[in-house]
Amino acid sequence: MRKPMNAFMLWARGERRELLKLHAGVHNSSISILLGLKWNKMTENDKRPYYEEQLKLTKMHRE
Repeated sequence: MRKPMNAFMLWARGERRELLKLHAGVHNSSISILLGLKWNKMTENDKRPYYEEQLKLTKMHRE
């Protein structure tokens, strides 16, 4: 079984689609940089649901 995604990856999978729509033709590495910058600007409260989902997935992975 694959290792579960971390909070950033959970958030980024949906956000990446939106950025690709806005920045069509931009290289994936540039999109990743934009995602990192956006994630770092988010508050802990905004990130909380993704950390909670990460904990659930990690627990399921261990079982």
